[in-house]
Amino acid sequence: MPQVPTYDNFTVKPTVNPDVRVTAPEIQDFSAKQTLQSGQALMNAGGAMARIGADIQNEANAVRVDDATNQITEAALALRYDRTTGYESVTGEAALNRESGKPLAVEYQEKLQQKIDEVGAKLGNDQQRKLFGLKARNISMQLYAQATVHENKQFQDYTLSVQEGTIKNASNAIILNPLDTPTVEQNLADINRAVYTTGKLKGMSAQQIEAVQREATSATHLNVVKALLTPDDQGNVNTDGATAYFKQFKDQFTGVQKAEAAKLVGAADQAKVAITSADQIWSEIGPKGYNDPVDLYKMEVKAREMFPNDPAKSKATIEEIRSRKQAFDASQSEFVADNVNQVGKMVLAGRGLAAIQASPAFQALPGDKQEQIATHVITRANTLTAQAEAANARKNFAQYLEYTDPNKLVTMSRKEVEALWPTLGREHTATLVSRWDSLQNKDALLTSRMDAEQFNAIAQQFDLKPYEKNKSENEKATLGLIHNNVNAVLEQEAKAARRPLTRDEKDAIMRREMAKTVTVAGSWWGTSEVRLPAMTDEQAARVVVPQAQRPTLADEMAKLYAVNKNPRYAPTEANLQRYYLLKRSADRTTGNTQ
Repeated sequence: MPQVPTYDNFTVKPTVNPDVRVTAPEIQDFSAKQTLQSGQALMNAGGAMARIGADIQNEANAVRVDDATNQITEAALALRYDRTTGYESVTGEAALNRESGKPLAVEYQEKLQQKIDEVGAKLGNDQQRKLFGLKARNISMQLYAQATVHENKQFQDYTLSVQEGTIKNASNAIILNPLDTPTVEQNLADINRAVYTTGKLKGMSAQQIEAVQREATSATHLNVVKALLTPDDQGNVNTDGATAYFKQFKDQFTGVQKAEAAKLVGAADQAKVAITSADQIWSEIGPKGYNDPVDLYKMEVKAREMFPNDPAKSKATIEEIRSRKQAFDASQSEFVADNVNQVGKMVLAGRGLAAIQASPAFQALPGDKQEQIATHVITRANTLTAQAEAANARKNFAQYLEYTDPNKLVTMSRKEVEALWPTLGREHTATLVSRWDSLQNKDALLTSRMDAEQFNAIAQQFDLKPYEKNKSENEKATLGLIHNNVNAVLEQEAKAARRPLTRDEKDAIMRREMAKTVTVAGSWWGTSEVRLPAMTDEQAARVVVPQAQRPTLADEMAKLYAVNKNPRYAPTEANLQRYYLLKRSADRTTGNTQ
């Protein structure tokens, strides 16, 4: 059995403790030290509180001063930029002569000082007022400096405007009295002084000022020449005065303006010579009355003979003669038209040919017009029916086509249009007069031109040759007839619609009418297709009525005849042909339905 060991004695020998001496601590006196430290702590706390209080006060002062400064800054901006009271809005003499009697800068600085005093009085302490005063002073001095700059600029601008006025007035004085040499020279001196003052204000050198003076003097001289050559209320120009002035002062012109003035004077002198020479030629070999011809070739030969060595003057004279011929032709046309219309009134009144030929109006007409009217009167006396006159008018449809052009018609006077009756007949002349009246409205003229161009474009597609310059008389007459009849249909359609037709509607109607054809029997044999709008009375008498339509047309005519026995609906072949053409013309369907 195992045995547990036992310890009966120490295994390590114990040591003896050292001899230690313990001394009691010494008690100190803390009362004085603590008192000193407490005092120092209180002093430090008092300093911190004082610093905090000072910081708070400084911050409050700064806020008040900033607010006051902002008010002054705002006031200074208003005194400068306000649209009604700011000094920037004060310009010219108003900036220089103030009602206050003070300079502009001083006046506005005083206005700002009033605001500074007002705001400063509301501050809380001296420190705030001191700080505010420093900042307000800077703003006030800045306003004064800016206002002074503005005032100086206005003085310069005002001085420049005064000098510009001096130059303008002096120039006008010269223009009003160009041939009074002392007055001209005095005003030229005023111009030079004003230019000198202006140049100095702008900082120009002496050479620059001298150049500007020369330019101003030259421009004044050129304006004088132009004024002398400008027609007065009576249309007269002072060519001799302009020539004399230019010769006297030509050395004071600059190069370019001298050339321009010389050209103006030369042209005026040339025009004067041309007018005088044309007067002489017209008086010697020109027409003596409205019915006399103007021999332009003979007159031009005479003009060249007058100036064999000066082609410019002969050319100017010829141009003047040609211009007079145009005026004479226009006046002659009005004269002839007026007399033709007077004769026309006698024709309508039933006056005989002898009485008409004895009238002053007839006697004043040229020979060809007298012959034309006499033929018209004789024809009218022999066949005085609307149908006969219309047939006679159709013979002149080639000429009628010319007057359907709105560009041609608008160049004529109303009297000239009215005077076409011996040529075109009363019916078509009345149509042209009505069209002329409508063309006096700008919009109507534009519409008419568009209609004419639209008609020509469509007619070209139907091979009617509207743009062909060398059309035969028959082609012209055909196109004139179609134009007249298509226009009549357009007017009927517009009246039925009670409104203007649209461009597309006009296009459709024009195409429809031009597409209509009828069959006409030949004079000896065969048949041919004829465009309905261009059919003549002779062709209408030979029209072939389609067999398929004859029974229906004859039945309709019989019913109409039974109503009042109108002979136009009697059962004859001629009436059937006429009735067929009437129905064909009234057909509003598209295409060539027969």
